[in-house]
Amino acid sequence: MDLLETGDKITIVNRSKEHRISKELIREIPYFEKMLSHDLRESKENKVELDFDEQALKVILNCVELDYMLIKMATVINLCNIIHYFGMDNDLMDDCVTYFHDNFTIEHLPVVIPQVTAASRCINSEALNGFICRHFLNIANTTAWSHCPIEIAEYILNLNLVVHSEKQVLNAIARWVNNDSRSRMRYAERLLYLVRWHHLTDVDFSEITKNEFLKSAGFHPVLWQRKKRNCHRAFNRVNQNYFIMIEHLIGTNLNVKVIDSNFVQLFGREVELDESIPLDVFHDEHVSDIFFDSGKRGIRIDWSRNKYRWLDLSTSRNYYSKIEKYINGRKEAFFTPDNHGNPTSYRNHFIENAHLETTEKFIWLYKFSHCAYTYEIWHRKCDHKDYHATFLGDNIYMLTSSRDFIRLDSVFREIERIELKNINGKFADLLLTSSQVNDDRIIVVDKNTKDFLCYNVKSKKWSSIDLKINNGSIDYRTGSNELLAFTSAFLSIDAMRSYMHPEL
Repeated sequence: MDLLETGDKITIVNRSKEHRISKELIREIPYFEKMLSHDLRESKENKVELDFDEQALKVILNCVELDYMLIKMATVINLCNIIHYFGMDNDLMDDCVTYFHDNFTIEHLPVVIPQVTAASRCINSEALNGFICRHFLNIANTTAWSHCPIEIAEYILNLNLVVHSEKQVLNAIARWVNNDSRSRMRYAERLLYLVRWHHLTDVDFSEITKNEFLKSAGFHPVLWQRKKRNCHRAFNRVNQNYFIMIEHLIGTNLNVKVIDSNFVQLFGREVELDESIPLDVFHDEHVSDIFFDSGKRGIRIDWSRNKYRWLDLSTSRNYYSKIEKYINGRKEAFFTPDNHGNPTSYRNHFIENAHLETTEKFIWLYKFSHCAYTYEIWHRKCDHKDYHATFLGDNIYMLTSSRDFIRLDSVFREIERIELKNINGKFADLLLTSSQVNDDRIIVVDKNTKDFLCYNVKSKKWSSIDLKINNGSIDYRTGSNELLAFTSAFLSIDAMRSYMHPEL
């Protein structure tokens, strides 16, 4: 006798909940079809026990019974895990993944973080943590951070965040506590344990001991001096910014060198073009995005496979806009000069955009056919058509095709013009960059001669740079490889360590 004749319904026990559903309907799910078609205990007893998120399972059962699926951020990742486990249609999985990437913002972290695991579908913990770490200081300046629960704040502060001082972690904690100090001050000490005090410089520590937040929380500096000596030392979150040199080799192959702040090469890799590398904003820790040419060009490098792929940064609806949307909830980041005439009249003059990213903010530069523009400030003095730009401290440094070297504030007001010295190369051969971490230098590189010059913004003096590059016996200046880029980038060396040489 067919096993289905013993009863027309099956009982699904999921944790503490029971569901009864038609066998005929449930067989639409491959997992149950296989189970009911074989002489298994579950099919004989008309009962199966599962261990899934109850809300997500209910969505699946409603899909079977009512022929609709309600996807919400609170269940979407658990939903993907169940769809995969049940062997259901890939279209359902694709719908869930599309929903997540189209609708996610950091406001959803309180419901997303509890769902992710190292093996979860849609997005795994490695990819999500990598995004949070890379953009932590932007995230910490949002209302979403101020409103997140203690469990989420604690989870985030435990990560290997990209910061250039542990003071920034302390400031983020103070911002979170002060948003509701009456109820949150009791969590202050719990979160302050997550500051990696050992990696504070003496100057930073001296400033922190005078911090008003610590005083209001009732903490004595001597206590934190002791914590500095005894704290966890395994990973220095401050030491994640490096210079990157990219050279063209044979065909489409590139040579990528990672260089420290003293201009000493740490390691190099020859990477091959691979157009199959995914271009999602969320990626694994062994994948890095490197931007250069004032953020107008970029590549994604998979260090585990020595592969790379070019990033498309040519339009306003690009990689940067997605990051902006995920952090600030903006659907599209396209700025027009709304204080000077009809904004729509300028769209036809739009040529390209550049993007300068600091640890705490995004700076967007749009180049129109007759001038440059950033945010709401129309800079009418720019009669040049091309420029290189970089960001250091609170200032933008711009080198124009007319060979003007200009320092501007973050809303594009000119502060000073700087005299160029010993820079004779063509504008198209020049590169401009700076380090975002505790540095006072603007770097100008001539791609043709491979001369590296440094402008110190404090001493206001120019000097040459001697790179200690490992090219065997070949001087990097006389090598035949074409220099494509020299830029700074944040890299998770700890995550990449297993792919590097043992001496790293």
